[in-house]
Amino acid sequence: MSFVPKKHTYNAHINEVVLGVGDKAVTIGGQNVLAFHTFDGEITNAPKIGVELTDAGMAMCTMPGEQKFYEGCATVADMAKRAAAIVKAVANFTDAKLIAELSEDLGEAMVGINADEIELIMEERGR
Repeated sequence: MSFVPKKHTYNAHINEVVLGVGDKAVTIGGQNVLAFHTFDGEITNAPKIGVELTDAGMAMCTMPGEQKFYEGCATVADMAKRAAAIVKAVANFTDAKLIAELSEDLGEAMVGINADEIELIMEERGR
């Protein structure tokens, strides 16, 4: 027997927002389903990419991925530049020249986490 999740009603509405203009415009929102909750209903304009950025700077980056992502950023402006670059890079991932341009002046590349490091992190978290 296949699993059929129970649908939860969300009695509010997420406003539709158009970002950009012309053929570069992206529409987000506009449904009665929370982002990524495809099990609760149809998502008309699916989420594209999310990057968290706060005016509190690095002090609010508590997740290891966030810390690595923003490592080397001295100001919130540096963080915004990095976030904007990654969003544009993801949207244009086949354009090697643009990726190279976006990578300029961002500092060192983010170092990945090795499998043994993940095990250590999970042990520290008690998992």
